[in-house]
Amino acid sequence: MTPTKPTCPFWRAFAKNEGGSAIPLVALTIVVATAMAAFAVDLSYVYRTQSQLLTVAEAAALAAASKLPDETDALDLALEYAGLNLESARFTGAVEAADVRFGSWDQSTATFTEDSSGEAVEVTASLTGQKGNAIPSFLGVVLGRDQFDVSTTAIATTSPGSPACITALDPNGSKALWLDSNAEIQVNGCEIVVNSNHGRALYAESNSAILDAERVCVVGGTFTSENSTINPAPENGCPPVVDPFAHLTEPLYGGCDYNNLTFEEENTTLSPGVYCGGLRIRSNSNVTFNPGIYIIKNGKLVIEQNSTASGVGVGFFLTGGSGRLEFTSNAIVDFTAPSSGPLEGVVFFQDRNYGGTHKIESNNVSDLLGAIYLPEGNLELNSNGAISPMGGCTRIIAHRILFEQNSTLNLDADFSQCPGGGSSSSGGGSMVRLRR
Repeated sequence: MTPTKPTCPFWRAFAKNEGGSAIPLVALTIVVATAMAAFAVDLSYVYRTQSQLLTVAEAAALAAASKLPDETDALDLALEYAGLNLESARFTGAVEAADVRFGSWDQSTATFTEDSSGEAVEVTASLTGQKGNAIPSFLGVVLGRDQFDVSTTAIATTSPGSPACITALDPNGSKALWLDSNAEIQVNGCEIVVNSNHGRALYAESNSAILDAERVCVVGGTFTSENSTINPAPENGCPPVVDPFAHLTEPLYGGCDYNNLTFEEENTTLSPGVYCGGLRIRSNSNVTFNPGIYIIKNGKLVIEQNSTASGVGVGFFLTGGSGRLEFTSNAIVDFTAPSSGPLEGVVFFQDRNYGGTHKIESNNVSDLLGAIYLPEGNLELNSNGAISPMGGCTRIIAHRILFEQNSTLNLDADFSQCPGGGSSSSGGGSMVRLRR
């Protein structure tokens, strides 16, 4: 078969090769394609940088808002957190003192106004030619552009009132706070906060699950079966809150003081130190903890049935891949957090580098004064597990929280009772939220 020639005049010009007339067109096409590719590379880099700057601005704004209305301390903390989140010298000067402004936030108009109200903080992170730190162009010089300006702003506000009794930190998971059948949360004088943006971030199962609080604030959505009750009705679409203990630094510690320590049917007193391989208090034991910080490394803190563990001014730091809490049926847990130092107001703090699941099965966690802080861990209250502290200072901050069948939390919140007096260093004070 004899091939036919294209009839389009454009292609006929190539077929005839009329004096090399296609060469300029090809050259122009190559130049345009190269310029567009160069611009795409630079634009991608600009977007990545802007995303990084937004993280910097948000971290600085949230940290600063936690210190309001003290603008001096707030400014210092904003600059400190901006520095901690700047990945390299190329971000030098991204956030300076002049980039931090204080004022008020109008929710109805979503506007920030600079004033002396001490309610909000605005942080701008920028790399610009005016500052002398603009982003250099890699290939954009092809288009005659040798640098780019990038700027982003974050605003954080404080909300008067008590902190949340329960905060689920998971930013996007389903069932970040889950109440199974007949589970019950009854808290007076404090909020419930679910930071997940999932459509079923808060999930209340059938058969009479109950959640009763001063306020229920969910970033995403709520699923409630027809037989469950949430009071008041959850506010879906809330802005996320900052981790109330994001400022908390991990305690310093050395080598192992104890290894694979286990007690069974014993009465004893323990001292602060590094407990490698975990610490197991088995049945029918009575263990008193002297004041101080206990490092539970590469193992669980286990309190088993019919045993009692108690102490005033004690805090536990759980680290290593198997660092967990496990309180079995009928274990009696009676701890008061330190009133000063690195774990002020916190009874249990899990290393942020580890997750896993912590289990409370006991119905005798009746006097726990302080916070349970598991930023990457999941907390399960198993069947019949109960937290009903005599004082109003218990708080749960975890990645995900599950109340299984028949488990309960009953609390009359009074954070002035907290060790440290409910100060900002112990996670007290106002709620802090980003505004977008």
